[in-house]
Amino acid sequence: MPGWFYGSEADRKGPVDIEQLKQLARSGRLPPHALVWTEGMAGWVPLGSIVHVPHAQASEAGLGLLIPTGPQSALAIIAGYLGLASFLVVPAPFAILLGILALRDIKIHPEKAGKGRAITGIVLGAIVMVFFGLILVASKK
Repeated sequence: MPGWFYGSEADRKGPVDIEQLKQLARSGRLPPHALVWTEGMAGWVPLGSIVHVPHAQASEAGLGLLIPTGPQSALAIIAGYLGLASFLVVPAPFAILLGILALRDIKIHPEKAGKGRAITGIVLGAIVMVFFGLILVASKK
């Protein structure tokens, strides 16, 4: 099993196996942009292109609730924002549709985040659709 080196060509550390490399990434000691290399590779590449590295540290975990960080489902991001804008009525059905598609995308690609945004789009879109549906029914009486 080949050993992995990290750091830079001039100041490389290692070798470590892939599991140790993943552990260094999970612990936050190696950021996603840290360079890694193993025998057979043409050059040094960012660690994030080899293994999934969580972007948010524990102190920054709340940041992901406000803005998309790390690998995200684009559909979930759009669904969440459409859900927030669904009070304008027009985006509500699209928020629901894209939210459902985003949940499917996240299920297929578990490395992607955004489930909360997808659910936000579905729930807010549905609330607005029901609310305006009730208004339409009440106005016809």
